[in-house]
Amino acid sequence: MAIIQLITLSAFTAFGRFDLALLASLGLFAVLYAPDAPYRRRLIVVSTVALALFVCALLGIAVGGSSPLLLVAVIVLSSAASFACTALLVGPPAAYFLMLGCGVVNYMVYQHDMPASHVLLMTLVGGAVAVVGTMAELATQPHLPEKKAVSAAIAAVDTYAESAPGESARPLQRKASAALHSAWTALDDAAPLFPRGPWAGRRMTTLNALRDDVESAEYRFNVRLGDAAAHYFTGNRLNSDASSGLFDRMVGSAGASSGRPKARVLLSHALSWPSENLVTASRVAVATIIAGLVTLALNGEHIYWSTAFAAVALHMGGARIIQSYRAVNRLAGTVLGIGLFTLIVWASPSPWSLVVILVSLQLLVELFVAKQYALATLFITPLALLISVGGQIPDDPWPIMAERLLDTVIGVVAAFIAIWLFGRAMPAKVLRAQTSRTLRSAAAFISAPDDSDSRDSLYTDLRLLDSVAGAVTTEEGGSDAVHNGREIANIGYLLIGTRTLDAARWNDARIEKVRTLMLNASEELGDGGRQMDARIDSLLTQLAASIEITER
Repeated sequence: MAIIQLITLSAFTAFGRFDLALLASLGLFAVLYAPDAPYRRRLIVVSTVALALFVCALLGIAVGGSSPLLLVAVIVLSSAASFACTALLVGPPAAYFLMLGCGVVNYMVYQHDMPASHVLLMTLVGGAVAVVGTMAELATQPHLPEKKAVSAAIAAVDTYAESAPGESARPLQRKASAALHSAWTALDDAAPLFPRGPWAGRRMTTLNALRDDVESAEYRFNVRLGDAAAHYFTGNRLNSDASSGLFDRMVGSAGASSGRPKARVLLSHALSWPSENLVTASRVAVATIIAGLVTLALNGEHIYWSTAFAAVALHMGGARIIQSYRAVNRLAGTVLGIGLFTLIVWASPSPWSLVVILVSLQLLVELFVAKQYALATLFITPLALLISVGGQIPDDPWPIMAERLLDTVIGVVAAFIAIWLFGRAMPAKVLRAQTSRTLRSAAAFISAPDDSDSRDSLYTDLRLLDSVAGAVTTEEGGSDAVHNGREIANIGYLLIGTRTLDAARWNDARIEKVRTLMLNASEELGDGGRQMDARIDSLLTQLAASIEITER
């Protein structure tokens, strides 16, 4: 992806407009998103982010030179972008460049007197180049992402299919399940944007062949799943020796996955209070308010820096201890990045040398942004600072260095306050609420297993429940709420894997009883979940009486 920036920067620099080249970099950040995604997903994500970066730049200009107005804009933008990116599973770098872009543009226009029209136009140009460039990469290997996903799914299923039923097969089942879901999602993401276009037929031929491969792997997975279920069920009753851990061993069946959940499903789940997405957005709002007000009180000129840093540790959610580690890592990366910026300033590079430096920084960001975000921050920091000053290397870097260090410390303190003082009881509440929502989704699905909407809703709730339970486990360990949540998640995954399984025969007369138990359990959770163990035991008993797994 850095080659795109090299071409863009070189083109403008060759005409003596290095300043415009830097402005284009604001839109070029879109190229960092969805780098390994299939054709359609990549086009949609990069195009949307490019447009969002332009809107953020427009917002940064619209608020004028008023620091209070800028703070309000940044607070609203940060919390909204964090919510949208976590809810829609955007992935790293998520909301960070959207939050940073608004403030950087405001600083460039009102502190460095750059023409607003130039900033907006070049941000738009940079975004357009990012879209064209990231899609051009797929010209030679248009099906590479989905082929990789399908190959990984086949290998994982083959390994699981060769294993013997038992506790040792559980990790293999989880891996095969996740790989199947990833393969279906990749094929869904790779579908032609225009099904009746001139190249759609050829593309669908390849995708259909890959789909056949995944269906074959899914069939082997389901056969192996039936063997696992038969191993733990005896004569339509739960084996008493295995019942306590049955659903732990059965967890993870994603064979019924229909690909990426629809955006409306993801957003409707995320908007249900309390949800992890809304809690994350609220924490981001609290942190940016604190950082912004402190910066204003100190007459600071870089509200965008302190607020962006306050949000960067929080905007992707997760357990509070993980967010705390993230804040410390970002602090270290930013401090080292400021030092790297200082070294660049001391070197007094020429415009062409700056082109090489900027492209190198962009390349390093691309290498680390998805897996080592703290290390990526080391290179994002000088990149953002060079863009914010418009390539005008200051004679004395110490004022900028001192100001940014102070803003960084303000941001990290604000982040820690938001993490540990805001919503301390929320993780357990979110877990109970998500467990309750999952039970309601399971009740809807078990009555209509062929309805794609009910299946998508249940699968989305199960994945959210896994995420929330993992975060609460990190913070609180194996609490009753975590135990109940994981048991319900296990039941839900088993339902998805067996409700439409050829090897499973269901007693329809008992389905309504199971559905009623699920709805009662959901209400019980709303009252605190004091009787959840009894509810879960009843569910297990009824499921054992409702299902018969036939041998293959």
